Amino acid sequence: MTDIILIHGAWHAAWSWDKLIPHLTARGLTVHALDLPGHGADYDLDKQTLANYADHVTAFLDSLDAPAMIVGHSMSGAVLSEVAERRPDRITLLVYLTAYLLPDGVAMAKVMKEDTESTAARFSQKLPDAPAVLMSEEGLRTAVYEGCDPAEVTAIIARVQPQAIKTFTTPVHVTPENFGRVPRAYIECTRDKAISLTMQQRMQETLPCLPVITLDSGHAPQVEMPEVLAEVLASII
Repeated sequence: MTDIILIHGAWHAAWSWDKLIPHLTARGLTVHALDLPGHGADYDLDKQTLANYADHVTAFLDSLDAPAMIVGHSMSGAVLSEVAERRPDRITLLVYLTAYLLPDGVAMAKVMKEDTESTAARFSQKLPDAPAVLMSEEGLRTAVYEGCDPAEVTAIIARVQPQAIKTFTTPVHVTPENFGRVPRAYIECTRDKAISLTMQQRMQETLPCLPVITLDSGHAPQVEMPEVLAEVLASII
């Protein structure tokens, strides 16, 4: 059975997959949830770069005995693409979970600005003393975790960390020869207010995915409907 690597989004760490993992392991899957550099216990804004992220996941891929499927949520869609560019033969499938799927030379910040249906930007607060942004509590509740249990969201809010701005402004570098030959799937979420469904589908038009799976979910199905998401992932591995 192919291993599954889970890559978290901005402001978060590996703990963001805690509700999903038991449902995956119950289906007999081997799961690895990674902390990206500078996140979790190793919090450090200087380590939060797109290159560091991709190098870290690539090194983990290289440590496995066989190619793996990688699931990336939100911001980490850019990480998936960079990893695929580095190690196309070590990946069985890229799964973009309501994630940024960007063509060569495009940064997340550009797509965020163009996503006029998203409500996330109004809640992103630049820190006065660091090159970083943090999502406000209201933003986390309404743009990211709407539809989730309020008590669970309260616990999540206590754990989020500032995100380095440069991770959003660094363009992705991918080529048809490497990234372009790795199979990719997209899980779109119809009620997402962080990355609108319109933008999710626009990115898919530029870089088509197969399969495309639609969930009636907000931005965080791994918290809102973990069993449903686990079933979807198990079906496409």
